[in-house]
Amino acid sequence: LMKDGKLTEALALFKEIRGYQDTNSIISDLELYISAEDAGTALDQYDIYISLGGFLDSAERAAALAGEVYNEALELYKSGDISGAGAYFTALGEYEDAPLYAEACSIYESASSQGSNVSKLPRLKELSQSIDVSPVLMSNKFYTDWLIGTWYTSSGDMFQMKSNSFIFTLMGGSGTFYFRDAAMYDGNYNLICTFSYVSYDEMIITMADGTEHHFTRS
Repeated sequence: LMKDGKLTEALALFKEIRGYQDTNSIISDLELYISAEDAGTALDQYDIYISLGGFLDSAERAAALAGEVYNEALELYKSGDISGAGAYFTALGEYEDAPLYAEACSIYESASSQGSNVSKLPRLKELSQSIDVSPVLMSNKFYTDWLIGTWYTSSGDMFQMKSNSFIFTLMGGSGTFYFRDAAMYDGNYNLICTFSYVSYDEMIITMADGTEHHFTRS
């Protein structure tokens, strides 16, 4: 019956002889296999099939779902749900570059929400050679640390960020400034500019009037 796909009927028969040889294990696996059809997400189904190992065609079904799970993970990651994406990438094991994304998500999870995360940047720079790390670097946990350094435009304008101060030649005046959500605001929370990731050592600064400036880290 199982080979013919009549799983419900097979399950009923196994339950009639529950306790005989390995029927308890078969019943458990079969119930779990059947439940996968009604699982909420591709990840839920994938997790079930992975947990079943070689039971029936679980391995083939897991492999067929891997691409969908990966794409869903990327969508979560790029939307800023790095924690949610991390669960997907971790579940995917060695699938394509999922281990690298899982590591990036893990670095984000372990990062401080208040203090400096500069020590984690070298590994993120290495990962940036293989995967997109911009969602991590442009998060509030990381982007002010990532900005540390001296950046120039081709015309000589400079943005220099230190741990507790900055110089920006495209902006006049002084006072209190706030950095949040990949942007800079004045003391009255008026937008001054936004920061956009291009590569680990390149960014676009867009001023409040819409003008864009391409900066490269020196």
